Amino acid sequence: MRNFLAQMGLGVALCVAVTGCAKKFNISRVPQFYDPQFKMLAVADFQSDPPSPISGRQFAHRLAVSLVRNGTYIVSEPIEPLAGYDDPQIDALVDKLAGKAQALIIGGHTVEVHAGYPFRGGIGFGVGGLSHEWRYGGHGNWWTWDDNCDGYYVNSVVVRTWASMLAVPGGDEIHVTGDIEIMVESEAWPGGDSIEELIDRALDEATERLVEQFAIVSKQIEVNPRETLRTADARTDQGWRFTDDFHSTAEEMFIVLTLPDEADRNTFEIVIRRDDDKSKRILTGALIVWDRRDKELVLTFSPKRIAQVGGGSGEYLAVFNSQGKEVFKRDFDIKPPKTD
Repeated sequence: MRNFLAQMGLGVALCVAVTGCAKKFNISRVPQFYDPQFKMLAVADFQSDPPSPISGRQFAHRLAVSLVRNGTYIVSEPIEPLAGYDDPQIDALVDKLAGKAQALIIGGHTVEVHAGYPFRGGIGFGVGGLSHEWRYGGHGNWWTWDDNCDGYYVNSVVVRTWASMLAVPGGDEIHVTGDIEIMVESEAWPGGDSIEELIDRALDEATERLVEQFAIVSKQIEVNPRETLRTADARTDQGWRFTDDFHSTAEEMFIVLTLPDEADRNTFEIVIRRDDDKSKRILTGALIVWDRRDKELVLTFSPKRIAQVGGGSGEYLAVFNSQGKEVFKRDFDIKPPKTD
């Protein structure tokens, strides 16, 4: 046990010293096309072909409600009727909305229901050729068991959808989603989810995916702190000269920050404080807004000034904050002046 604990401690130490360990934190994922000027949004009837358990209007209503809850846009009600998806009909609706909305969402969906789909060994196969007796188990569940089938049966629902955001007026395409497919399933035994419950779950997941395409949503991302935030004392023709050691007479040090594209247009805070200060007094810092077009963002600080304010040489921390919370920190040393 002692050896095991020692190995665990070594692993943690290596993680911190070498990789910094992955850190997860929440950001607001902003769609690349998003423009704050687009605030008034309308949703049209979705196309439903072939006929599905819910109409295009019902699906569009679910999406509109989800967008209202999200809060990125002001969504007009009721759902705009759309007789067909030919260009003239879409253009006519766009013209009708001029002055009432700044963008329109159109789209389509299908819902496929598979009741009592047989599974064997975790791999699905068709019902043809099997002899079995179907029994209704209540709550919308059909279930069966066959002596010749060493498996079980499931109910499944597949929802496929797509959507496009059009500018009003004009009808120019702002953003179009790819094809989105959601499948949910449940064992077709008494007590399992009914077909109606599965349809509801699949529709909720499909509309959530559409909202993620069009609106600002909270998302968790993961970074490696030792690669995300680094300290340097100079930039040469070969690139940054990274170091964690600085002298108290140095006028400049650099913090080089690299973040994933998903952090685009999010605001973060970098603060400097002394490591042994239990009060966590902030000595200096900066707010930054990440731009996905930038490879890196560079902040300049003065080790001389930090040492003067922070009580001399010692260990200091560069702390990365997101949404008002500390995510990770990197330590660096400010050493006494060089002596002959």
